[in-house]
Amino acid sequence: MNNRLHEKTATKLFMVFLMAAIATTPVAILAMTSQQGTTQLPTATTQEPQVAKAPTPQKEWNYTTGNSMRSSPAVADVDADGQLEVIIGSFDKKVYCLNRTGGKEWNYTTGNVVESSPCVADVDNDAQLEILVGSFDGKVYCLNVTGGTPKVQWSYQTGDWIRTSPCVADIDVDGKMEVIVGSNDNKVYCLNRTGGSKWNFTATDDILSSPCVADLDGDSYLEVLVADFSGNIWRLSGANRFLGVAVRNWVYHPLFTYGSRHRPRWSTGGHHRNIRGKTTLSEYDRRKSIGVELPDRQ
Repeated sequence: MNNRLHEKTATKLFMVFLMAAIATTPVAILAMTSQQGTTQLPTATTQEPQVAKAPTPQKEWNYTTGNSMRSSPAVADVDADGQLEVIIGSFDKKVYCLNRTGGKEWNYTTGNVVESSPCVADVDNDAQLEILVGSFDGKVYCLNVTGGTPKVQWSYQTGDWIRTSPCVADIDVDGKMEVIVGSNDNKVYCLNRTGGSKWNFTATDDILSSPCVADLDGDSYLEVLVADFSGNIWRLSGANRFLGVAVRNWVYHPLFTYGSRHRPRWSTGGHHRNIRGKTTLSEYDRRKSIGVELPDRQ
């Protein structure tokens, strides 16, 4: 009789322990009691972790322009209506503005292909955003949207195609924004907020790289970094507002570094061949074949 009582008490204590264990562990514990009342050893089964499935992207909208596109979209509230717009260029010569549901709000036609990605900034400090973009007609356009209609606030003509994206910053610390852009005429241009030229710098080849602006050396003045088609990356200082010129701090090339304190450790010096050509004939013919209107090449 006492043995039976002890067995029942032990079983109840085990079940209390079992329930507490189940409540505090993700492992399922199974306990079995034989017909004779003998408690068997518990066995543990590990549950497979639940892996969340990756969501499938759903197409919300798309918009088709009249030709190919290499331009990257910019997103901003360019007409101050409290809603974001999408700005992008196309090979059909147009800059498009789409609303947030993919509907066209407007387009502006330039003189040629728009491969440049638009830059959106308040260039003239009038509390209204402007759109800056380049075109194969050689122009940098500054567009202002008033009443839902784009207007050219100013444009600047370079000597060749513009494929790069403009960059906006106060690089000469005069409290006013400048626009930096590269052109296929080998030059980097610095324009003031009204589209006038402040300076330009001639590299060794086409500027296909979009400029980047940063204070690299911590001297509170911004430098301009840009690459050319020959494989050079140039660091320019535009801080001398009294001279109005850009100063080349250094230029880097994988095979040879011009006048630089930043010579690569693995450089062997050697001969540097400057690639002076413009767009290759094969690319020229390819663009002609898809209906791109190209200017005469020098």
